[in-house]
Amino acid sequence: MQILNRISIRNKFLLALLPMLLALLWLSALGMNERRQTEREMNRMEKQIQLARDARELVHQLQRERGMSAGYFGSQGNAFGPELQTQRQNTDKAATAFQQRYRDIDTTWLGGDVAKNFTQVADSLKTLDSLRDQVNSMSIPVNTALGAYSEKVAALLEGIGLMAHLVRDAGIIQQITAYYSLLNAKEQAGIERAVLANVFSANRFGEGMFVRLNQLVGRGDAYIASFRTLASESLRQAFDRAISSSQAPDAQALRQRAIAAPQGEWNIDGAQWFSLQTQKIEQLKSIEEQAVTTLLGDVQRLSASAQRAWITYLSGTLLAIGLALAAMIMRSINRQLQDTLTTIAEMGGDLTQRLSVPGTDELPRLNSAYNQ
Repeated sequence: MQILNRISIRNKFLLALLPMLLALLWLSALGMNERRQTEREMNRMEKQIQLARDARELVHQLQRERGMSAGYFGSQGNAFGPELQTQRQNTDKAATAFQQRYRDIDTTWLGGDVAKNFTQVADSLKTLDSLRDQVNSMSIPVNTALGAYSEKVAALLEGIGLMAHLVRDAGIIQQITAYYSLLNAKEQAGIERAVLANVFSANRFGEGMFVRLNQLVGRGDAYIASFRTLASESLRQAFDRAISSSQAPDAQALRQRAIAAPQGEWNIDGAQWFSLQTQKIEQLKSIEEQAVTTLLGDVQRLSASAQRAWITYLSGTLLAIGLALAAMIMRSINRQLQDTLTTIAEMGGDLTQRLSVPGTDELPRLNSAYNQ
């Protein structure tokens, strides 16, 4: 306390303000760093979502090629031939876009698991031509061929789902998880399209196909339920509108005919089933696009908000530093003036005494001029 008694009131005031000033600087720095980190995270997520969009398009084209290949097998090569050739070109185009996007992105942003899945897909695409040759010659079991396509699709979907671990915002995590559920619901519908395209083309269930169909229906319903739980109200409404306005009821009726008569002999055109189920899947794809567009918009909004926030914190920090510097400068000027006035008062009119010249700014120069 004796030390404080020897400090001037002005310095006591400055000393009292110092902890608050330091606290303000510390909190501003923390807030700025947090918002800057969020902005960087959202910028990375924007790139990741763009990659996910290309991955989703590749999934869609692989699903179509898988379905047509199944119909080609079931018809013993009598159906889906020209359509399959055209579809392969579409798949190649989507694969090229995905691979280019994947090469351009910094894989450290993806984390080990996501990068592992996408690298696996990129490598497996090199064997796609060999798989197609085997499909053309039907020298490979149909289940093996469908499984090869499904492995690629599963790796892509898993990579998209794992992106939820790359962000901290709870709302974005929920949207990615809902999107992942929708993608998987569409995948179950795609496998179902392939299975029944094969089954209807052959007019009977192959070995294990009946059990597999029922499993697909159950999984698809589970993923749709998950999507409904996690998706926003606007997406759920869009989903309901899309499904009710598509050919989904007609496709479901054909599926029920197959399930109700597992012995076969339905005389249903495989191409007809493929067309009806494709229309349903295209509707699901439109919901996917709406979901990813909403997700991308929210990520961009959060990035912009974080940027505004850290700029505000930076402004506050600079203002606090400016005020501190201003206080120090004012204190220095005041001290010099007080010293000069005190010295002049103590001279008692003795002009032989000299004023101190402690620097080279205007006040010391004034003292120097007085001395002359």
